[in-house]
Amino acid sequence: MAMTTIVALTFSIFMFLTLPNESANATYQKTQNGNWLAGFSPLLRLILVNDQEWNRAKTCLIDKGLCQGFRNHSASSPWDYLYYVQLGCCSPPKRCGFLQRNESFWEIPESGFASQNEECQMWANSSNRGGCYDCDSCKAGYLAKFQMDWQADKALFVAILLILIVSTSLAFWTFGCRDESEHAREQRKYRNVVNA
Repeated sequence: MAMTTIVALTFSIFMFLTLPNESANATYQKTQNGNWLAGFSPLLRLILVNDQEWNRAKTCLIDKGLCQGFRNHSASSPWDYLYYVQLGCCSPPKRCGFLQRNESFWEIPESGFASQNEECQMWANSSNRGGCYDCDSCKAGYLAKFQMDWQADKALFVAILLILIVSTSLAFWTFGCRDESEHAREQRKYRNVVNA
């Protein structure tokens, strides 16, 4: 039980230190103006969107048809919980200036990109796959989704952590006191036997 409490406490401290204090929406909106991943902590990026983990996540998103769900999006869509991921993976950044021809096709304007950001070129090269899963905008959406989930469950995690700490403290206090009293009784028995 003590080990569980220590692990939960360590995990909670780690999460509070690595996630931005603002909402997922605010973080995601800030990242659209510059470096997509800059709004997220370097440690969180290292853990969640490193090459190995990102390839695993990307494969899952592609296999689940993430962008098809986004294109067929309705008000009560089951894809609502993946909004930021879909926004980053399934539609090009607004600053690129792509022209949307239909739900699934964007076209480069004749005048060229509105921005010379490399993300725009990556989108142009990946448009035949129905989304840009290697773009930083997609990774930023994934991180925003993780941040949103954590913030939604933060109160629950704190409550569970407090219950673990209190129950561990009570267990140590209860069993610690019992051990001392049993030890004292054993010593008295021993003294009585020795003195007799």
